[in-house]
Amino acid sequence: MKRVVHDSGWAKQLTDLMKKHVITIGIHDKDSSRDGGDLPNAQIGYIHEWGLGNNPKRSFLRSTADEKRDSWLKLLERAFKKVAHRQMSARTAFELIGNKAAHDVVMKINSNIPPELSEATKDRKGKSTALIDTGQLKNSIDFEIKEKRY
Repeated sequence: MKRVVHDSGWAKQLTDLMKKHVITIGIHDKDSSRDGGDLPNAQIGYIHEWGLGNNPKRSFLRSTADEKRDSWLKLLERAFKKVAHRQMSARTAFELIGNKAAHDVVMKINSNIPPELSEATKDRKGKSTALIDTGQLKNSIDFEIKEKRY
């Protein structure tokens, strides 16, 4: 006897979303402006992520992705099982992953990424936590679900 599967469109919904969209984590245009200072958050983030001049590399995006990739994939698998069982929409599954990844990046920033700050920087800031001065950089970390561009 043949088993009949009644697809309520979840497979197509999921496939369409995955084919046409991508989740981006980081500092997006809408989150890049700063109160005070000359550089937007995106440029400050770039300098910290890659290092520049006297500013050493303190990766918070790439290092988090490397460290959390497996857990994000497991979460994605669990979320998509819920999509398959009509317990969650595909868009909600993407939002779940995006929120988790953005949270993990903020936690990485909060972890005081080495190397230690110079004495001059500690004196200027009045604290010794790397990547956190006003909080604007970490508060700009977010996710977006964007259409893929081919």
